[in-house]
Amino acid sequence: SLIQEIYQASQKNSPLKTVSHLLTQYAKDLGSIKRILRYYEEVTHNDGLSILLRIPELTIMHVEMTPEESFAPHCHHSWACILLLQGQERNTFYKKTPQGLVQTAELVFSAGDIVAMQSADIHAIQPVSQEKTLGLHVYGADIVKSNEEYD
Repeated sequence: SLIQEIYQASQKNSPLKTVSHLLTQYAKDLGSIKRILRYYEEVTHNDGLSILLRIPELTIMHVEMTPEESFAPHCHHSWACILLLQGQERNTFYKKTPQGLVQTAELVFSAGDIVAMQSADIHAIQPVSQEKTLGLHVYGADIVKSNEEYD
C-alpha cells in the first residue's frame, strides 16, 4: 500500500533521499495517487487535511488548499518531502537571523514537482493557481508536535 511503501522508504539510511525517489516514481502517475488519496479521505471523512499516518518518526498527510488559503512562515523541525498533485504553489524560503527572518529564495511548484526540505528549513506557502492545490506531504517526525510558526 501507499502508506506502507512510504513508511519503508522512511526507515532507510537516507530517508529524505529515499522518500523523494519514491515520490518521483509516484509523480509519473498522479491520477492513480489522487484516486488512492480520495479513497482515504472518504474513509476518514476529512476535507482539506487527511492525516494518513502519524507516529513519532513519521507523518503522512494529504493536504488540500483553496486559492484563498496560505501558510505563514514555519519550520517542521524534520525533513519534509511533498509531492504536488494539483495546482501551483509559491514557497518562500527564509533563514533565521538575530534581526528576524530574512528571505533567501522563492520558488513556484506545479503538479508533479517534489519539494524536499531539511529539518532547519523555514518556508511559507501561497497557492498561485485558481484551482485547489493538492499535495502528498511526508515528514520525518510527528509534525503536529514539532511544527513551529513564525510571525
